[in-house]
Amino acid sequence: MTKKYFGIVLIGISFLLYGAIFLVPFTPFPTGVKATLVAGLAIAGEVTFWIGGFFVGRELVKKYRSKLNPFKRKTKEPDIEKADTP
Repeated sequence: MTKKYFGIVLIGISFLLYGAIFLVPFTPFPTGVKATLVAGLAIAGEVTFWIGGFFVGRELVKKYRSKLNPFKRKTKEPDIEKADTP
């Protein structure tokens, strides 16, 4: 139980790291530092996500990854009862 909880916390931290990328343009740092900071946050977010996914399990990661995919089309299944009636 504690490994799964630790994995969920790491996945949550990864979302925070990705969210912090949107705050970088508002910092007073030079452009080169901002670019490095964005790259570092993206890498850290990805690493923490996959380490958390290792602890949580493959099935749960696949479930949440598919729900967060903005390019996935939601298809409506045909209604079988209506198709059978003339």
